[in-house]
Amino acid sequence: MRLRVGIMLLVAGVLILLAAGGAQAGRAIRDYTTPSLRPHEAQDVVEAVTPPPITNPGIYVFLDTTHLRPSDYPGVVVGGHNAFQWKRIETSYGYYDWSRVDTWIEQEAALGKPVGLAINTYEGVSGGNASPSWIPTIVCTDYYGNPHAIPNYWSSEYQTNFR
Repeated sequence: MRLRVGIMLLVAGVLILLAAGGAQAGRAIRDYTTPSLRPHEAQDVVEAVTPPPITNPGIYVFLDTTHLRPSDYPGVVVGGHNAFQWKRIETSYGYYDWSRVDTWIEQEAALGKPVGLAINTYEGVSGGNASPSWIPTIVCTDYYGNPHAIPNYWSSEYQTNFR
C-alpha cells in the first residue's frame, strides 16, 4: 500500500512539473519576436566572383617524349610533361647542361603546347639513382632482397644542392 501511495505522489509531482514547464514554454513562445533584419551597408557587401566553368581543361601528356600533336587529339591534348634526371643536367659539380631540357621544351613549344617539368633524383627500380655521383647515397634492400642505392635525402649535400 505504501508503495502505491509513493508511486501516485511521484506521478502527481511529475505532472505538476510538466504543467508548469509547459506554461513557461508557451509564454516564451508567445513573447518571442522575430529579430528585425536590416539591409547591409554598401561596405559590408562582398560580391563573389565566379570564374567561368572549365568544360574541358585538356590533358598534359605524361612523359611526352614523342611530342603528340594537339591536332591529332583536338580538345584533349593541350600540353606535355617530361621528367629529366638530375645527374644528366648537372653533369659535374656546378656545371649544368640544360640542352636536353631546352630541346624538349622547344619541340613542345613548336606544337603550341605548354609544358610541365620534373627533375628526378630517384626513378625507382627501373631507373635507379638519378642524382649526381657526388651526392651521398644509402643502400636499401627491396622485398626480394635486392640492394638499391638511393640518394641520402637528409644529407646536407642533397638538401643544399637540389633546389
